[in-house]
Amino acid sequence: METTEEDELLHKAFFATIIVNGCIAITDIFAGLFFVFQQRITAYLYFSHYPFSAILQKVILSISAQNQTMGIVYFFSHGIVKLILVWGLWTNRLWAYPLAIVLLGGFSLYQIVTLFKSFSWFTILLLVVNVITVFFISREYRQIVVK
Repeated sequence: METTEEDELLHKAFFATIIVNGCIAITDIFAGLFFVFQQRITAYLYFSHYPFSAILQKVILSISAQNQTMGIVYFFSHGIVKLILVWGLWTNRLWAYPLAIVLLGGFSLYQIVTLFKSFSWFTILLLVVNVITVFFISREYRQIVVK
């Protein structure tokens, strides 16, 4: 099967979406770390003399223990799963393609449910990234299986 310019462009777009998802995964892990170290961050802000430290303290302290636990679980699980999928896709592991389609599809469904509860442009952005990524993963997987 011969490769066209369009196929090559879509293959590059596939890798671009993988890089974007890797960045999202790393950001999620850092967000999880934020929730883990929430109290220490608050104490640091309390003793610092930054102009906005009082505002940041109030925002951070307003996060309840239940939301803190949920943040840790959600962000760490989401980040670690995405990082494993990114690694699997980047290194062309066949198991990663269908698993990524299922898990990213699941994340997308969760984001849709979240949108019905409270609208957020950021959630829409993440949903669009997931849908585009699933499209490219499906296409790449078909290309691999056909060869």
